Amino acid sequence: MVSNILSEAVGTNMGVLTHHTEFVRLFLNDNYYGVYHLTTQDDESWLRLKRRFPGPIYLGEALRRTWAPGHFRKAGDLDALQYLQPIERMIAAMNADQSTAQLSDLWSILSKHAYANWLAAAAVTGSVHADYSHKQLFYFDPTAGLLEPAMTDVNGYDFVPVLMEKNWRSMPDIPLNGMTYPLSNVALRDPHLRHLRNLALFKAIRSVASAKEQHSQLDAYYELIDRDALADRRKGALWAANAGLQRFPYNNRHYGEAKRSVREWIVSRNAFLSEQLQSTSVTIHQDDAAGGGQRSRLLIEVFGHSAVQFDVASIGTSLQHDRDGDGVTETHTTELLLLHPGLALKTRDFHPRLNAKGLTPRHVIDGGVERYLFTLYAGDSEVAARLADAFTNAVTGQKITPKISRRKLTATELERNGVSVHPWQFAVQPEGMQQLGPGVVELRNDLEIGPKQSLFVEPGT
Repeated sequence: MVSNILSEAVGTNMGVLTHHTEFVRLFLNDNYYGVYHLTTQDDESWLRLKRRFPGPIYLGEALRRTWAPGHFRKAGDLDALQYLQPIERMIAAMNADQSTAQLSDLWSILSKHAYANWLAAAAVTGSVHADYSHKQLFYFDPTAGLLEPAMTDVNGYDFVPVLMEKNWRSMPDIPLNGMTYPLSNVALRDPHLRHLRNLALFKAIRSVASAKEQHSQLDAYYELIDRDALADRRKGALWAANAGLQRFPYNNRHYGEAKRSVREWIVSRNAFLSEQLQSTSVTIHQDDAAGGGQRSRLLIEVFGHSAVQFDVASIGTSLQHDRDGDGVTETHTTELLLLHPGLALKTRDFHPRLNAKGLTPRHVIDGGVERYLFTLYAGDSEVAARLADAFTNAVTGQKITPKISRRKLTATELERNGVSVHPWQFAVQPEGMQQLGPGVVELRNDLEIGPKQSLFVEPGT
């Protein structure tokens, strides 16, 4: 099975912690049994092989729909657990009420960048094997003080959807946000995580996970195993039957068809992902009830998956925005704004046979609309000209031409998304320098240095 080893190679190239797998010839009592995978175990030897600092490993293989710390098996170096409770903290954050505080608590114990990369790699490989109940693998990195997700038994490249369908149907259009499970159902509500995921994904499908690169990796694997696979009369494959999953004989024609199929799936999958990242739209509604004059009240809607850059400096006039969501624009801005889309919960089965086993929820998290209220200091007739070139897809770099309409806006239309946490609910990130010293400095609480900040420690501190 090439799906796991290729998924691991792609994940590794995308900065995700994965197992290490090799193809081997298996002999039992001098009898040849074909080509198999030799892969690392969920233990300290795996971390050392990956040049990672030994630490606790959590494996979820018999989880329930509501996760609990006791459902995870622990392995590896557990010394850090004398002082810390990483999986308990993560699950406590997951079970809290949706808010910016909930997400802050989550990212204080789970690496946001590592999870964004994991989600991006899962999107590239089309993996849906990590679900509510199993294939949830986390490593607590003592050097960072954070949990990090790892890819395990990925079964990507159409393997699980095809395996579960009696009537074979390829699925290169598995939703960008994948199959929802307890962690993703919380984490994806953070627009900043989705943006990090999208940036990693777009970069990957244009480089290490491009169709060309994945095909090249496939060719290297086939060069290793083709002669064995073609000569192996015992080869078989799992397939869905009325009696459940069964092993069926696999002839050389099937093998050749499967090789062509995975190559075609990679091309189709990357095209689908590219289209999803590019399809963001911007709609601007001018409020007829605003009274006209030299001020225009605007509701800007962003729909899709990718965030949008709003180049405020390019519009040549002043702009206010309603940051606190009270319907009043009072905050002046001249900077480059990042406007994220919202989310939509689609109440449909992700995959009927998987849902029948209770492995998926009854909704899919899809791209949706997020709303932003502005006051533009310009006459109504100037709005279209000033805003025509102000928007760019923040992931792909493509210009977005907004659709502009004019009507009286209702209170309902001003309501924010609700499924996703609105970006303006998050505290403004501090800027500038934090300084320590000189002399004795006692740190009794965490000292947080924001992404836009630097730390200066005075000599003699």
